[in-house]
Amino acid sequence: MQFAAMQDILTANVDRWGDDVAFLSVNKAGYEDGIADIVSTYPDVVVPILQDESTTQAFFNCGAAKYHFYVLDPQRNVAYAHYALTVEDAGTEMQRLIDEVDEVLGR
Repeated sequence: MQFAAMQDILTANVDRWGDDVAFLSVNKAGYEDGIADIVSTYPDVVVPILQDESTTQAFFNCGAAKYHFYVLDPQRNVAYAHYALTVEDAGTEMQRLIDEVDEVLGR
């Protein structure tokens, strides 16, 4: 699952990225029941989950949808936006995400 792959990417790159990179998962409003399943299925994953809700509307306000990936620059502007990257495969799309993070960091 992409959730575990995000943790794998962070763990593999922590020596280069340190505290300069953080991943955050946003759970869509109305899907609160799924968090317990995620936590029990992936107990070693420490990627935080932000629970969206109807008054905040994080998904709506940023034009997001399920499986969107955003890479933000240090000023929190969107540098890259992707829909449904297959980051759990250590191939092209995972490396693409890593390369984009490196580029935003100037590394």
